[in-house]
Amino acid sequence: MKLDSARSDKVASVIFASLGIAMGVGGFMMDRLEIRQIHPASIPGLVPMFLGALLILLSVILFLNARNQADEETPDDSPPESTGAPSSQSETKFTATHRLLITAGLCVVFAFGLVGRIPFFAASALFIFCFATVFTWPTGGMRAAKIKSLLIAATIAIVASAAISLLFRYGFLVRLP
Repeated sequence: MKLDSARSDKVASVIFASLGIAMGVGGFMMDRLEIRQIHPASIPGLVPMFLGALLILLSVILFLNARNQADEETPDDSPPESTGAPSSQSETKFTATHRLLITAGLCVVFAFGLVGRIPFFAASALFIFCFATVFTWPTGGMRAAKIKSLLIAATIAIVASAAISLLFRYGFLVRLP
């Protein structure tokens, strides 16, 4: 059975857009805090509305990319015949199930093993580093490529963790564990 990634991306984009719309409506319908003389811009539903709008935008981009991908594919596109000999790339390639299990495992370790035990900046940096390393690790034996992959993952982890920590601490005024 061949997975039609363009069709599944279109279906996923509709689901994500629906979720984004629900988040936006739910955030808009949340109670306001004007009765307590709090500034109207600090409504509790502002973050869900923002995230819902962002999710809608990203789902539209996903849908358009899937449509373009489907337009580019022709019926003559078929994978090359396999000789039956295992290739080194297919042996190390993650399936969708493997990716899901790895992601779930990393999230569980992050939520239950790291957050609250070490500073949030360090916990999120470690999580992002591990996630980026697992999913971008070069399968070839080139040492320089592996070192480059680790450096890129470390840079992304530090920058993203700092941005997340600063955003929540100073933008959303949330005390982080």
